Amino acid sequence: MKVILMQDVPKLGIKYQMISVKPGFFRNFLLPRGFAQVATKKLLEKGREIEAMLTKKRDEEKANAVSIFNIINAKSLKVSMKLNSKGKLYSKVSKEIVIDQLKAQHDQNVAPDKLKFNQNIKETGSFDLIINLGHDQVAQMKINVEGIEE
Repeated sequence: MKVILMQDVPKLGIKYQMISVKPGFFRNFLLPRGFAQVATKKLLEKGREIEAMLTKKRDEEKANAVSIFNIINAKSLKVSMKLNSKGKLYSKVSKEIVIDQLKAQHDQNVAPDKLKFNQNIKETGSFDLIINLGHDQVAQMKINVEGIEE
């Protein structure tokens, strides 16, 4: 039975994709939850239009990810933070601080969920940062944390 998905369904397909499923699966699972509808000519036309639009959007997102990757991969990021009397940082280096420094030093906007630290950064030194930009683009950077004494 040919159906069109009305939303993304994990391990099955993406929104407006036409798939073949068994009638019982459609009747008992997909239809009651609003995940799919029977493939009609009108839905197929609408699905093709939207699929073309989504493909264009994905291509733009991939081009953006590749562009950011080419700019920031294997570069370093300098972060200056205040030290306490024992020579330790007052607070850890947060994702917000890294995002601000990426914007200031490399003029790139990266979402917080894309950043991954190998460890909590609570002292000065050099640390690794992994940035998963999506579309198989994973950039690696060094964060150089410097202390500012008051």
